[in-house]
Amino acid sequence: MTREFPVPRASRFDPIGSSWRLLAAPQTLMALMGCLAVLLVVGTLIPQISLRVDGDPQTWLVAQTGLWEQQNGLVRVLGLDNLYHTPWFYLLLALLGLCLFVRFIESLDLAWQATVGRNWSLSSFVFWGRHGPQVRLSSRRPPESVQALTRGFFARRGYRWVDVPGLESSNAVVTRRELLLWAQPIMLAGFLLALLGLSIMGAWGWQVRDWQPAPGERRGLGRGTTYAVRLDAFELPQAGSGGELGFYSTISWLDGEDVVRQDVLSEGNPATFEGVTVHQVGYVPAVKMSVRDEEGLLGLQLAGAEPSVPGEVEVIFANADAQPLILIPSQDRFLALAADAECAGGRPSLQVAILGATGEDLLLLGTLSDSGSLSGAGLQIAVDLTYRPSLRVDHRPAMGLVLAGMALAVLAFVAGWAAPARLMWIATQADDEGETHVQVLMPGGGWGRRWLRHTAGRLEEDLAGDE
Repeated sequence: MTREFPVPRASRFDPIGSSWRLLAAPQTLMALMGCLAVLLVVGTLIPQISLRVDGDPQTWLVAQTGLWEQQNGLVRVLGLDNLYHTPWFYLLLALLGLCLFVRFIESLDLAWQATVGRNWSLSSFVFWGRHGPQVRLSSRRPPESVQALTRGFFARRGYRWVDVPGLESSNAVVTRRELLLWAQPIMLAGFLLALLGLSIMGAWGWQVRDWQPAPGERRGLGRGTTYAVRLDAFELPQAGSGGELGFYSTISWLDGEDVVRQDVLSEGNPATFEGVTVHQVGYVPAVKMSVRDEEGLLGLQLAGAEPSVPGEVEVIFANADAQPLILIPSQDRFLALAADAECAGGRPSLQVAILGATGEDLLLLGTLSDSGSLSGAGLQIAVDLTYRPSLRVDHRPAMGLVLAGMALAVLAFVAGWAAPARLMWIATQADDEGETHVQVLMPGGGWGRRWLRHTAGRLEEDLAGDE
């Protein structure tokens, strides 16, 4: 019942038309989307250098683990450690945007022709039929009878029939729910808006490293502005009946020394001012610690820091999962600290353990939920424990454009999927053996291939009746 029917083509090679058809082909869009998906996966697996982290890429490198410093130089040569700012990544986005734009124009023209009902032409058929699903039916009836039966078949099902003039054989376009053909150009327009927003964010957006301030500390926004953010207060209340901790930060937006505005942050409720957003992503322990043994106060040294004289040392966790080590040089041992956010008392706590220089013989000295002291392994440890918020400051221009574009695309897709428009090209032609052939085509990339086969089967039954 089904086989491909020849599609009219241009008589000579047209480079512009060929390029347009290549960009309009669904295969091209799928290939570009596949390349983008692969790059996004690579960017997730390989740590990325943010050129906008405090304006200093070297700061990012120092913050990473030693493992990354041992990576093959090929990664840096190809720019895989700064993937989202490479010229070829921008080229891929540009090609993807061009492909979406071409498909948008094609689908827009198709929807306009179908809804306005103007005359269809051979040129539109050439672009439409290149990649469209199609079936071909045969009947022993004369062409006039086949055309009448076909027209009646679609009329009974609520289709609109439009004859295509200027062709040797009988051609027509049938449509139903043609207004919903606008779902595809609207969906593509949404993707284009989202892609434009992502490009703007990539070019002008920035994000600083997570910041763990004490009350009263401030951070300038920079980027040509005089604004700064200051932490005024941080509250970590007792857990409620549900056993969950609620933590809140009060911040002030400063212009010089003047307070412009004050906001209260909580997890999932950021504050935005002049396009800059402050997120509260968690909280971390801030520990001041001194250690004594039988001979007196001991010197302590943070891992990677300069040796210190005997006295108090301060440790601020980089994040909630960090496990900082404090060296006791005179004893060649380490104090290991770890945060526990789910202790039995309903408040976060600090675990303190001691281990040898080789990392063996770990001994848990105790757990504290407030300031206090611990003893063990011949040591007396005084701990001043407080908590600080972990804040993230970023600037995401055009984020509203991205969200609006994606919402528009999703809504259009759902509308087109729930009540798909029906659009078909029907050509009726007789051959030299007395058979009449009916070709039924749908636009390339359209929805409803299974539906087309079902409809063609019903039409074939009508054509075969009382033949």
